[in-house]
Amino acid sequence: MKKIILLIFWILSSLPSARSQGFHSTRFTTKDGLPSNTVYSSLQDHLGNIWFSTEYGVSRFNGFRFENFNQQDGLSDNDVFKVVQDSKNRIWFLTSNGTLSYYLNGKIFNPKTDRTLSRLISVSYFNGFVEDHQGNLWFSTHGDGVYILKTNGQVRHIRPLIDMPGSFLSSGMWLSPDNHVMAFGKEGTINLSKNPGIYEVPFEGRIGRIEYVLGRKDGSVVVALNHRLFVLLPDSSRFHQIPESVFTYERVVSCMVEDADGDLWISTLRGLHQFEQSHFDKSHHYVYLRNRSLSGFMPDRQNNLWVSSINEGVFLINDRNILYYGKAQGLPEVPVSSIFSGKEGIWFGTDSGGIGLIEKGKIKLLS
Repeated sequence: MKKIILLIFWILSSLPSARSQGFHSTRFTTKDGLPSNTVYSSLQDHLGNIWFSTEYGVSRFNGFRFENFNQQDGLSDNDVFKVVQDSKNRIWFLTSNGTLSYYLNGKIFNPKTDRTLSRLISVSYFNGFVEDHQGNLWFSTHGDGVYILKTNGQVRHIRPLIDMPGSFLSSGMWLSPDNHVMAFGKEGTINLSKNPGIYEVPFEGRIGRIEYVLGRKDGSVVVALNHRLFVLLPDSSRFHQIPESVFTYERVVSCMVEDADGDLWISTLRGLHQFEQSHFDKSHHYVYLRNRSLSGFMPDRQNNLWVSSINEGVFLINDRNILYYGKAQGLPEVPVSSIFSGKEGIWFGTDSGGIGLIEKGKIKLLS
């Protein structure tokens, strides 16, 4: 993540450390053009646009303005739970009424305009999406199993209690490193690609409400349930609980994401949590946007963080790491009057006519 260098204009001699966790955020609401302040999910498409799914349709943000779409524009339902993109650059909209629609080349297709979509209708709502390496699209539902749209246009329905042992209710479907589509059910993990009829790794203990399941790039699986976190390491046969002294949550886990740096992000109805480099301990755990009801999270390709919320719109977070420089770090005991960034580092000038350079985290006084 990009870092801000913040020079303290007046000496803060009480500052104990040169590093403090912080961030700068921008908030977008209906006043800025969103169709609703309740935003469920976000997506950056192949062109760099940011899409948001809301209870009143979807919105596309090009960096300057929001463009909104609803049923009048072709959506199959205005209440869009999730927005995702496939390898053909189709933007899919997963709705609460059990139908699907997608955006392609300036047009939205729905079950009335695309015959294939008329065979992808569930009695429940869609809550998860995975594309496997063959290009097949897997859509999970809340209680109605999984629908698969194959590359040849055929549709397959993996039915609960018939084709699979029970019905997983979470947004818990992921692609394993060996290209198997996995899910987490009432009693453990299920390999939907290979053998959906049995549990591959049973979960030991009582399973209550399954909030969210994330399959990570290293093959591990993180599960949020019963107000706790559990981790299944690669090639392991049992889940391990993260100590409650490190992490527990009072309200729903709405989303879990692994960013490009390998950090784990967890959005809840009480704030946004970060675990650096998969280290599940207090020293690598940070919390942002405390006590806010957050519904989703997405890091974009510019390393900005987009956090959707219930009733508060969208928060754009960037420059999370702030470096403070004061007397303890070698800053002179006079006010800093100017600052600019050069190829050598950060240059600054003082009220007394002095010049300094911050290079690789160290202060050099030149005059």
